[in-house]
Amino acid sequence: MGDRSVDARDISRSVVVTGDGNSVALTFGDTGVRLPLRRKQFPPPQRPRRPREGEPPRELDLLHPEAGKLPLIGRNDLFAELQAWLDDEANISVHALIGRAGTGKTRLALEFCRAIDSDPAGNGEWIAGFLSPADLSAVVETLTTQSFAWERQTLLVIDYAAQCHHTLARWLDRLAEQKLDTKLRFLLLDREAPEAFGWWHELTASGPPNRRDLFHTLHPRQLPDLSDLEERRGLMAAALQAARKLRPGASDPAPIPAKDEDVDFDRRLTEAQFGNPLNLVMAGLIAVDRQGEHAAAGLLIRGHIAQHRQLLQCSQQRRDRTRSPEPRQECRHHRKSCLDGVLSKSSRRSLENTAGTPTAHEPSRGSGCWQLPVRAD
Repeated sequence: MGDRSVDARDISRSVVVTGDGNSVALTFGDTGVRLPLRRKQFPPPQRPRRPREGEPPRELDLLHPEAGKLPLIGRNDLFAELQAWLDDEANISVHALIGRAGTGKTRLALEFCRAIDSDPAGNGEWIAGFLSPADLSAVVETLTTQSFAWERQTLLVIDYAAQCHHTLARWLDRLAEQKLDTKLRFLLLDREAPEAFGWWHELTASGPPNRRDLFHTLHPRQLPDLSDLEERRGLMAAALQAARKLRPGASDPAPIPAKDEDVDFDRRLTEAQFGNPLNLVMAGLIAVDRQGEHAAAGLLIRGHIAQHRQLLQCSQQRRDRTRSPEPRQECRHHRKSCLDGVLSKSSRRSLENTAGTPTAHEPSRGSGCWQLPVRAD
């Protein structure tokens, strides 16, 4: 981090940013409280390694926003809205993006952080990154009982904001009593935010008026589906190519049909389910897996896409022990039914390695576990 020091007489009441690259910390004066800030726009360095013999490609890595393996396609209007919010004259402002799983909330926020904070050394105009709800809750007493001067223009992104909305409400109540000399922005992300009850209602409707005044709008911004068919086509093609690069020895899959080249493909591409970016990426992965077939196969087996989504959810649940301490039993059942008959043996091994390999004691297909119908309409 560049030299952003403050005078010794002020440092006891200032928020000082230390560190660089992926992880920095917000140090709150002389209280000893440090709040980790993950700058996900700068992936941590990975040690090159040679894959073990027979090790399958990890195609699910393409789905992780932090990996940045796929381009961000579309969303230019949302970028402009976020930039306008950033440029607003208010010194403290809170905004929210909501959308169902796979709409790209985290990826959009990550790319916006990259756009305004692109220097790993942190010498830019803004410092931007992600706060963990758990980390925020751990320092709530300091944040809500003392006031601090922010030395940097700062964007704080909080994913799964519903998990810490009580803590956030107390912090915002304290901030509402202050006037900062610089800009502080909170970008909240979650899948839904009912306006009549729940976390958003408690933040914006049940609190004191001065807290509500901090919100850019009292209605969260809903991420729309990708409506442009060429954006949908481009994202699926990008997923197909990225998955292909993971298999250097495999034959090239058929390309995604160009506009008007395949009437049936174009018709299916207009369906509502393919407005969801995650479904388009899943379709691209399926297409590259079914080598020798037309790429449209990725769209024509919609049941398989639903199964891939269920498998991804199981994988996420397994990795995120803070939200789910133990993998749910039915997820292991789902995982087996999702893998059987959909992917090649190599891809099944890859997904099993990510989601956790079923054991010999788990029920097989047909033993009463949940299964999705596979349709080829």
